[in-house]
Amino acid sequence: MPLTYIYILTIGISVISGLLSWHQPNADRPFIRKFTLFLLLTFLIEIAGAYTSAYRISNAALFNGYVIIEFILISYFFRSVIHSYRFGKYINIFYILFPTVILINNILHQDFNVFQANIYLIGSFHVIICCIFYLYEQFFLISNLEEQMSRKPMFWISSGMLFFFAASFLIMGRSTS
Repeated sequence: MPLTYIYILTIGISVISGLLSWHQPNADRPFIRKFTLFLLLTFLIEIAGAYTSAYRISNAALFNGYVIIEFILISYFFRSVIHSYRFGKYINIFYILFPTVILINNILHQDFNVFQANIYLIGSFHVIICCIFYLYEQFFLISNLEEQMSRKPMFWISSGMLFFFAASFLIMGRSTS
C-alpha cells in the first residue's frame, strides 16, 4: 500500500473520530467541530489529488489552492486557542503577508499550475512556530496546571502538527534544494 493511501486513511480515521465526538458534551466542542470540518476538507482534497495523480492529471493547482486555505485555517485555529496579544499580532501579520507572498510568487516566479514548494515551506515553518508557541504557552504561561495536557484535544492536535510539518519541512526543503 503506497504511503499516499496510508496518509489518506489516517486522515479518514481522524474525520470519523471527530464525527463520533461531535455530540459529546465538552468545552472544546465548537473547536472540535470546526477542526473536523477542516479535516473533512483535507480528506476530500487528498482523495481528489490521489485520483488525479493516478490518472496522470496535473493536480498542482488543486494543491496550491488548498495550501492557501490550509495555512490560513490552521492560523485561525491557533489564534482561537492562544491568548497572547503578541501572538495575535503575529497571526494578523501572517493573514496579510502569506497571501501577498503567494501573489508575488505567482506573478514573478512560478505559475499557479506548478506546485509551489517554497510557499509550502513558508506555511510549514509558520505552523511549526504556532505549535511551539502553543505548547510553550500551555507548559510555561498558563497557571492552571490541574488540568492534564493529555486531556486537551488541542495538545494532541498541535503535537501531531508539529511532528507532521517539521517532517514535511525537512523533506520538502531537501527536495527543493
